[in-house]
Amino acid sequence: MRRQVVPLLKTAEAAGAKAASLRWLLKKGHSVPDAVVVMPEAGKDEIDSGLRPFVRPGIRYAVRSSANVEDGSEWSFAGQFATVLGVEGLQEVADAVERVRASVSDPPPVYFQHAGVEPTDLQMAVVVQELVHAERSGVAFSRNPMTGLDEIVVEEVDGLGEGLVAGRVIPHRWIRRWGAWTTRPEGRDPSVAEEAADLVALIAKQRGSPVDVEWAHDGREVFALQVRPQTGGPVPVYSNRISREVLPGMIKPLVWSINVPVVNSAWIELFTSLIGPNDLTPDDLARSFAYRAYFNMRAVGEIFEALGMRRDLLEVLMGLEGGDDRPSFRPGLKAFRHLPRMAKVGWRLAWYRRELERELSRLQESFGEIEGEDPAGLTDEGLLARIDDLGELSKRAAFANIVAPLLMSFYHRRFRLKAAAAGEDSEAVDPAFGDPRLAAFDPNPHLDELAATFQALPQKERPGGDADPILLPGLTEFLDRFGHLSDSGNDFSSLPWRENPAGVLSIVASRGKVKVHEQKLPSGLRRAARAAADFRVAREHVSYVYTRGYGLHRGIFLEMGRRLVEREALPEPDDVFFLTVHELRAAMGGEGDDVGGLVAERRKEMEELADLTMPEIIYGDTFTPAPPADPGHRLTGLATSRGVAAGTARVIKTVEEHHRVEPGDIIVIPFSDVAWTAMFARASAVVAEAGGMLSHSSIVAREMGIPCVVSVDQATRIPDGCRIHVDGFSGEVRWTMA
Repeated sequence: MRRQVVPLLKTAEAAGAKAASLRWLLKKGHSVPDAVVVMPEAGKDEIDSGLRPFVRPGIRYAVRSSANVEDGSEWSFAGQFATVLGVEGLQEVADAVERVRASVSDPPPVYFQHAGVEPTDLQMAVVVQELVHAERSGVAFSRNPMTGLDEIVVEEVDGLGEGLVAGRVIPHRWIRRWGAWTTRPEGRDPSVAEEAADLVALIAKQRGSPVDVEWAHDGREVFALQVRPQTGGPVPVYSNRISREVLPGMIKPLVWSINVPVVNSAWIELFTSLIGPNDLTPDDLARSFAYRAYFNMRAVGEIFEALGMRRDLLEVLMGLEGGDDRPSFRPGLKAFRHLPRMAKVGWRLAWYRRELERELSRLQESFGEIEGEDPAGLTDEGLLARIDDLGELSKRAAFANIVAPLLMSFYHRRFRLKAAAAGEDSEAVDPAFGDPRLAAFDPNPHLDELAATFQALPQKERPGGDADPILLPGLTEFLDRFGHLSDSGNDFSSLPWRENPAGVLSIVASRGKVKVHEQKLPSGLRRAARAAADFRVAREHVSYVYTRGYGLHRGIFLEMGRRLVEREALPEPDDVFFLTVHELRAAMGGEGDDVGGLVAERRKEMEELADLTMPEIIYGDTFTPAPPADPGHRLTGLATSRGVAAGTARVIKTVEEHHRVEPGDIIVIPFSDVAWTAMFARASAVVAEAGGMLSHSSIVAREMGIPCVVSVDQATRIPDGCRIHVDGFSGEVRWTMA
C-alpha cells in the first residue's frame, strides 16, 4: 500500500509542482527546510499517522498547497490557495492540512477560465515544512520580470513574508546588474540581498532558464522555500540611443517606408554573411513609436547570441549602468561554428578598400544617370520604376556606408593604441589631419572659402535681404557639389541646401574664422596614420555618395505629389511624405482611398505628438504617451506587471465595490487579497498602495497580462473617474482630470 505522507525526497509526480521543485532544490544541495508531502488521496487517519513521526514538539510549521496546476510557465496560481504559517503540534498541523485542501474551491471561476483549467482537473497535495525563523525574507528574480533585462531583482521584508504575499506591506527592492547594485534601498545592509541574489543566479544557471525563488534568511544562511519558472516570455525592448542620431526627430511615413528597407536590408546582408541564413526582416530591426525611430534591441541580442556573445551586450548598447562584470564584445565558443563564414568576411574586409573604390565608381555613375533625368519627363510608370532603381542602388550604397565606418573605427583604434604606446596623446592626434582628399567630400573648407569671399566684399555688395543669394561668387558651384545636404541625410523630406540657398548664405555670413592647429606625427606612427586616414577618406566618400544618391528620392516623390495635386487627390505636393510608398503607389494608380484625408489625419497626429518627451527605452510593442508631467498629478511605485495602459481610474476600497468596475477601467486599490482578484478580469491595469512582486495583485495581473504598479503611497487619493496613465515598466502613475 502506497504511503500518503512521504518525505520530500521520495515524492512522486502526483505531489504537485511545488513539491517537485523543493525536491529538485534538495538534490542540487541547496538549503531547504525539512518537509513532508501529504498526497491528494490521503484520508484523515492516514494524515494523522503519517504526520506523527515528522511533527515534533516546540517546532512551528508552514503548511502550503502543492496543486498540480501551480507553478506553471504561464499560470502559477500563486496565492490562490490557502497557506497556514506558524502552526505547532500534531492536531494544529493536521487541521491546517485540511484547510489547505479545502481551498481548492477558493480561486474565482474567472481565474480558471483565464488559465484554461477545469476545476474538476485540480488535485491538491500539501507540503508541511519546518518554518524558518526568518529575520528577513522575500523573493528574488534571476531576470527582471518587468523589462526582461538580464539583471537580478530582489524584494525583501523584515521577518516572515506573508505580508508581502498578501500585498499589505511595501518591500525593499534591490536590482543587481553585472555584479553591482543599480537600485538599492537607503540605509539597508546589502549582505542578505547579496546572498539571495547569488542563490537565484545559481539556481537559474542550474535550471538553464529564468526563475523566481522565495527565500528566507535566519541570520545565518539563506533557505530556498520555493522555485518557479518565471512566467511571461521575453519583453521586446526598443532603444533610440543610436537611432536618434541616424534618424533624428519625427520621421514621416514615406521616409520610414523607404529608409527601413534600404538601411536594414544592408545590415541584414552583413549579419547573414557572418551567421548564415536567418529569419530577420528589415521590420524586425526597427520600429516607429510616435513617429520616432527606435531599434529593436532584442533582435540585436539574438544576433549577439548567434555570434557567441552574451545577449546582455544589448544593455551595454542601451547605455545601462552596472558593475565590472559587464559583457565584452569578444565572441565566445559558439562563434567557432561560424568561423568559415567569419574568415571569408575577414578576407573580404582586408581587401575591401579596392572593392569599395570600384563599387563607388559604379554607384556614382548609376546615381548620376538618374540625377541627370528630369522627373517631369517620365511617365507614372517611369517614376515608379525609378523608385525601384533608387531602392536597389541605395541598398548597395547603404551596405558600403555601414562597412566603411566599421573599418574606419578599426583602423583608428589601432592607430590610437600605437600612438598611446609611443607616448602620444592619442585623442589629440588626428591621423587624417590636413589630408587634401577630404576636401572633395567635406563642405566645411568650401564654406570657409565662401565666408572669406563674403567678408571681402564691400558691405553694399554683399547679398542679403531681398537680394538673390546666388549673387555670392562661388555659391552656385558650392550648391552643385553640396546642395544635397540637409538637416538629416536619411530624411529626404527635409529641405536640402539646393532648395534653400538663403539658408546657406546665412551660414556663410555668420561663419567665423576657423583656427587651424598645426600637428606633427612622429615618423613611427605615419604608416598606421596613413591606413587610418585612408579609411577616414573612404568613409567620407561613401557617406557623400550615399547621401547624394539616396536624396534623389525627394525629386521623384515631389513630382508624384505634383501630379496628385493636379488630379485633386492631394492639396500640396509635399503631402506625399505623409503616405507610405505602398499607399503612394496605389494613389498613383488611382486605387487609393481618401489619401487627402489620410494625410490630414497624419499631419494632425504629428502636430499633436511634436512636443512629446520620448523615453530612451521602450519596453513592449505598444507605446501610450503619458500626460505632461505634473508633480501634483504624479506618483511612483514598484512596477510588478509589465505593460502600459490609459483609462478611467476606479478607486475601490472594499471588495463590495466590485460592481463599480467597468470593462477597461484602471482599478486603484489599497491592497489585494485573493477575493479582490475577481474584478481584475474587467480591469485594464491595477494600482495598489501596498504590495510587491509576490502580492496577489501582482501575480494575477502578470498572469492576466495587464500592467500593475504597487507600493504607490496615497494611491487611493487619486480622484475617482479621472483619466489615468499607468506605466508597468517604470512604475510611474500619472493622471489628469477628465
